[in-house]
Amino acid sequence: MCVNCGTPVADLNMVQKRLEAGKDFITCQNCDERVQLIDFIEQWAEERPGGAKDPGHAKDSPRRELDTQALEQILIGHVQAITGEANQIFRTLTQFDYGIDGEVRVQGQ
Repeated sequence: MCVNCGTPVADLNMVQKRLEAGKDFITCQNCDERVQLIDFIEQWAEERPGGAKDPGHAKDSPRRELDTQALEQILIGHVQAITGEANQIFRTLTQFDYGIDGEVRVQGQ
């Protein structure tokens, strides 16, 4: 979504092509401003020790598990913020369900 005018990026195929080409932005179709494709949390997750850009990371270390739990909490907060900005409701699950942290309730207009 464009932070300048709020227009959502609709062409997800073009987003994928730009990411594959190593580009980290796309131009807003409404106001011609740059829309960043990789946010701070994604950059942090890839660049930290044990992330996707660390070739020597140890997948099963206790430190990696703590980092994963911390990242999960950060991402849940990110989803809550985006959901709130869209005037929708995000509910976290009270029972553990591997891979599912909550649900978004889409409200009618």
